[in-house]
Amino acid sequence: MTRLLLTLLLGVMFSCSTWAGSAGKILESSGVKGGLVVHVSCADPASIMALRATDSYLVHGLDVDAVKVAKARKHIESKRLYGPVSVDTFDGKNLPYADNLVNLVVARELGDVSQEEVMRVLIPGGVAYVNGRKTIKPVSTELDEWTHYLHDADNNAVSRDSQVAPPKHLRWDAGPRWSRSHETDMSMTAMVSANGKLFYLIDDGPIGIHETPVTGLRRLPDKSSLVARDAYNGLILWKRPVPDWGTRSFKSDRLNWGARDMVFSSPAMLPRRLVVSGDRLYVTLGFNAPLSELDAVTGETLRTFVGTSDTQEILLSYGTLFLHVRDAEKISSVVALDLADGKVKWRHKAGLISPVTLAVARDRAAYFNGKELVVLNTADGSELWRAAVPSGPAQVKDIAHENSVVVLHENIVICAGRQVKAFSVEDGKPLWETSGRFNTFRGKPDVFIAGGLLWLGSNTGQGLDVTTGEVVKTLNTSGLFTDGHHTRCYRARATDNYLLWSKRGVEFMDIADQNHSKNDWVRSTCRYGVMPANGLLYTCLLYTSPS
Repeated sequence: MTRLLLTLLLGVMFSCSTWAGSAGKILESSGVKGGLVVHVSCADPASIMALRATDSYLVHGLDVDAVKVAKARKHIESKRLYGPVSVDTFDGKNLPYADNLVNLVVARELGDVSQEEVMRVLIPGGVAYVNGRKTIKPVSTELDEWTHYLHDADNNAVSRDSQVAPPKHLRWDAGPRWSRSHETDMSMTAMVSANGKLFYLIDDGPIGIHETPVTGLRRLPDKSSLVARDAYNGLILWKRPVPDWGTRSFKSDRLNWGARDMVFSSPAMLPRRLVVSGDRLYVTLGFNAPLSELDAVTGETLRTFVGTSDTQEILLSYGTLFLHVRDAEKISSVVALDLADGKVKWRHKAGLISPVTLAVARDRAAYFNGKELVVLNTADGSELWRAAVPSGPAQVKDIAHENSVVVLHENIVICAGRQVKAFSVEDGKPLWETSGRFNTFRGKPDVFIAGGLLWLGSNTGQGLDVTTGEVVKTLNTSGLFTDGHHTRCYRARATDNYLLWSKRGVEFMDIADQNHSKNDWVRSTCRYGVMPANGLLYTCLLYTSPS
């Protein structure tokens, strides 16, 4: 594939010795706001250190002269900066980095390092600043983002990323080294990605539990934060505490529960509290907090939306925020906010909205209320139609209606629970229905529209016609699933090439060629699961690569 590189002549040339005073101009001109910066063929410690403008940057200098490198190291160490800033020798030709890892390459001259080698190590959207010229590595159209809990606002958890493939190795990992077990709430509650950045809500608190004569088993205190990292190299960009988040906020009336009783008792809508769009992040900075808009680059709060207290879920579609909010009596409503002015466009009182069933696509919104599928006009919030659908099967300590799923796809809406029913979005005309056990282990049904077909239920190898419900494709899955473990406690994901099942680990079921791949070494945290995006597979906080 031929790819064009965007090159800008900036009209300013620097020698290695003058870059120390011009590092700020270089960083500003590059547009790179944190991440891994590589200074090629220059062992001047002042120039290298100057490129670390903030704690968001990790700077690595390279030079072929071992004597110069040794002197630079000694100087950087004397300034107590070695680690965040470091320097090393290289062969003058090959950059010692994996593909798609570096945010910014700076050089007066590349010497024997080729332009192709520079482009290899840059992340998609990364920048080479060489001899006063800025070159941007293009972002491939084969990559895709993951902006909502279920990819987008339509609840179809299918990435359009054609570079995501079975993982071969671990590229990076991030703390905490140990996470909460599912005897209580899980450590990672939400994660999304856009513009080459990864955002997530994490509990860094100690993982243990303790027992007292009065309270019985109790988990140790939470320490929750909202974190931003570079999606390709994992470097932390910013982090801000979210104090009203965690067990005591989620279950203030259940603090005396034993650990066993708290299994899967965290609110099901937590993964829906974080949405990203370009350079803006939408989140509730507390369990009962209103909706806030953050600068995704800096983490700073830009505005807080009036009248959005107790927001349960967040969706964003075509410039409108669609919120599942509750009032003081815990009555649920769908609220549409205009993104431009932050004002309420309309409010639809629903009574009950089953968690994670609110879906939006084009000019329609839909949700399940425990008994009926309800479809709204997104322009004004008016109800268009509703249809009875049985709720999903109840699990231990579960509420039955919480195990239902709604997916919008073009002119069809699918509601899956104890039964799966498909309707015309426009008029509610029933198209087809089927029954059976489709829910995951202690969770909602897996419902995907991937590769042009509908896939229902955990670990299924049958692809259905979306409009008729008839089986039109059957995959041979022999040898794909390891026996001896129930389906994982989170919903699966998919791309248009693979179904990413969650049995023992992550099973890549090849939709087209049946070149399946069993990956028992990869799994993720309960509730959230994995995220395929940016050509990569994110598993809780681990990054795995297909190459």
